Amino acid sequence: MELYLAILAGLGGMFGWGLADFFAKKTLDKVTPIKAFLYSHVFGLTLLLIYLVFNRGPINLSPKIILFLIAFGIGDLTAYTLFYRGLQKGMVSIIGPIVSMNSGVAVLVSFFWFGELITAMRWMGLGIVLLGTILISFQLQKTELGLNIKNMTSGLPEAIAAMVIWGLFFPLWDWFLTYQGEGWIFSLTSVTVAEIAGAFIFIYFLSRLRKTPADIQVKEKQIWFWLALIGIFTTAGSIFVAWGYRFTSITSAVVVLGAAYSLPTIVLARIFLKEKLAFNQLIGVVAIIGGLIILVL
Repeated sequence: MELYLAILAGLGGMFGWGLADFFAKKTLDKVTPIKAFLYSHVFGLTLLLIYLVFNRGPINLSPKIILFLIAFGIGDLTAYTLFYRGLQKGMVSIIGPIVSMNSGVAVLVSFFWFGELITAMRWMGLGIVLLGTILISFQLQKTELGLNIKNMTSGLPEAIAAMVIWGLFFPLWDWFLTYQGEGWIFSLTSVTVAEIAGAFIFIYFLSRLRKTPADIQVKEKQIWFWLALIGIFTTAGSIFVAWGYRFTSITSAVVVLGAAYSLPTIVLARIFLKEKLAFNQLIGVVAIIGGLIILVL
């Protein structure tokens, strides 16, 4: 029964984050990554507050807990900003799968830091995911034709940095939610508040550095619809994953299934954005998804 709950939580994260990933691409040509993060999380906070009314649980706000919540908020804000910046510069069908590799980092952290037992099958899955990441990072046909390789790697540094940060974030977040017990939803809400505050502070100091007025406006009204969708689906995915961390002990299943959000993202990008993949990239996508599935077995 516990395995089924972990799978359900992971699938919820996968579809929630995958849809948010796709909708983010619809907005990043019109707003900066930090604005997209800020307002999408404001919408997400609204969803969390509604959830919190019915599922609050105990509240623990000791100085130690507050420091942890702030640290988680800063870490997640940094990863999201890098991720959105990568989407702004590169192709969603490349950036999304690379960032989803955070599950591989998370497995290593769980193994070396928290002592999680990892079978040979899961190690094999991790290797396949790594191979897939290499294959999806370039387009073989364009390289052979002598086109600018730099254009094909746009956004990759940001994607890799986000991958590493989230790879560290999720095992630590799992440990923290287990420690918090029934107060898990309040912790998730508190981290979201910390992220929103951090985004405001970032915008303020950036404006001071540039000696320009702080700009938090979104001029195009239709963008608000997409920001709301990003916030709702991101938060829904986060609730599913946090729920899985809290109520199951199968962390790896929740992490790797949630990280497979590249699947719905790529399907939507292919259908609606008409993004085309080279053959080696298609193999890479299959390898990433297949490797993630093997990791769960």
